[in-house]
Amino acid sequence: MKRCFSIFLLILCLLPCLTGAEEKSDALYPIRENGLWGYMNRQGEAVIAPQWKTAREFSGDTAIVSLNELPMDSTWYRAGHCDGLIDRQGRYVIEPAPNQDIEEYRYAYRVRLYDDAYDEIEGFYDKASGFYQPPVPEYAFVMLWGEDGKGPIAVANSDGLTGYVDRTTGETVIPFRYTGDSDDVCFYGGYARPADEIIVEDAVGHELAMGMHMHLIDAQGNEITFDSGITLHSGVYDGCAVYSMRLPAPETETEEEPDDGDAYLRNGEKIVPPYYLVDAVTGERTEYPDYESSWGKEAAVGWGIAKIDGTILSGPDTSLWYVWEPDAEDMLCILSDDGSGSLCGHMDLTGRVIVPPKYRIDKGGAIPYYYFRNGYAVIDDLGENWQETERYVIIDTEGNEVFFRSAVADSFSLDVFAEVLENGLIWYQENGLYGLMKITGDGAEYVTKPRYESHIGGVFDTEDLEDQIDFAEGLHPVRINGLWGYINGQAETVIPPAWDKASSFRDGLALVEKDGKLAYIDHAGIVVWQEAPMVYYNANGGKYYHADPCCPRVDPTYWPLSPVLFDKINEGKFLNLLPCSICGAPERPSVDDAQ
Repeated sequence: MKRCFSIFLLILCLLPCLTGAEEKSDALYPIRENGLWGYMNRQGEAVIAPQWKTAREFSGDTAIVSLNELPMDSTWYRAGHCDGLIDRQGRYVIEPAPNQDIEEYRYAYRVRLYDDAYDEIEGFYDKASGFYQPPVPEYAFVMLWGEDGKGPIAVANSDGLTGYVDRTTGETVIPFRYTGDSDDVCFYGGYARPADEIIVEDAVGHELAMGMHMHLIDAQGNEITFDSGITLHSGVYDGCAVYSMRLPAPETETEEEPDDGDAYLRNGEKIVPPYYLVDAVTGERTEYPDYESSWGKEAAVGWGIAKIDGTILSGPDTSLWYVWEPDAEDMLCILSDDGSGSLCGHMDLTGRVIVPPKYRIDKGGAIPYYYFRNGYAVIDDLGENWQETERYVIIDTEGNEVFFRSAVADSFSLDVFAEVLENGLIWYQENGLYGLMKITGDGAEYVTKPRYESHIGGVFDTEDLEDQIDFAEGLHPVRINGLWGYINGQAETVIPPAWDKASSFRDGLALVEKDGKLAYIDHAGIVVWQEAPMVYYNANGGKYYHADPCCPRVDPTYWPLSPVLFDKINEGKFLNLLPCSICGAPERPSVDDAQ
């Protein structure tokens, strides 16, 4: 046992250097004992006594806990929760309450409180400042997606109007006045893009159209205006945004206007110019000269990139439209339509086209956007006939195809919603099994043949998918023959497959499950904490079961040994194993004791 313990200490000392991971000595981990959840420290010692029905991982200095019976993966229907928020000493920051649901975002928590009719009021907790705004009737919806944690928080009030409140005081800093919906309503990079629902009317009040008028505001609520006809179509990232501009329509020989030059509604009533934008709340009318009547020529729309000061970096281009998001490495997707579907390419922020639109991407009507991650973009190119010509392509930031392969042969695929990881690795699938490739500037090489049944681990469904894709702390869970183990970036097995479920490593430990019981293991596969007593055996043979996963009786080649719950030792293949006297394995329980 001393020999194993010494090796274990040596590994613990060296692993942060070998993997580049920084383990937090004060990290806390959720544990379950007798059906209740609490928290342990890095040494496996319970420091916050189990007392909750569910408990989430700590995010900084706070963690979500709950007093109700809902499973940890119950996320879509939140009424019925009894959630609270605790600090690292186990003290309540937000007291649990019936029908209270707390949902975590990157920089804040949204707190919802439901009444008996399942109507909700909302509040928020800001992680950085520790300010808590309890749910109040005036807050119908707190919006936290896509924000950078620096600007005021977007809130919709009970009248359906959107405004902004200070994240550290709860005071209203931008009045509740916006009537519409916007994906970019939250502040990012100092700007937000709220919307107003608008109605287009003619001079006598005929309703001609409905839509959204987008605003661009700074953190003080000041409106950023552009030349007439320019509309932003993205948030502001690195001081730039995607815009569209209405352009004069080209002349055509086929279009003819009525002899009298007038236009009519479908009911025969005459449309009377000029045209007006009508505020959906106040009814205020503003003349709208850009609107084209239903009988007039449709205005063309050009797309491009502009700075906040109005400088046009590219466009307007009527043959393209652009798609962008904050962490897309200053590369935009540019899309066009050749009459047979959507084509995808890429452009940088200067307007330089890296790849002209040439990859056909709209299989089944869905259009995924292929952003750059870690210097590469992964594209599912359908070709002219996707059932015969579909292929997967990886391009670099100069548009070079560093990898391509047919998706038809061997049922090959890449996960286009994942990415090339920081270490250059990417998962691929072939004939239903997964393997690893490494992408370099010179091309791609296969690190391992397809041999893994799955590479998306997780003990609970609430775990972040991105965390399950990456090599957290240099290791990644994989499933072989129904059991989970861990490999490194060279696809070398570091922890042999032995667990029914396995999560990614965090702060030096990974949560695993065996026969419904939880445990934490370290980078060497050593159990640091277990929910139920376990013993260990050599899955490659041997006649003993052991108390020590690194028992000196066993050749170190087979360390750590595979775990099995002690109460399973009288079942199946374990019946003939003997207790190891060297490591002090417990005597096999009698049949009566086991029952």
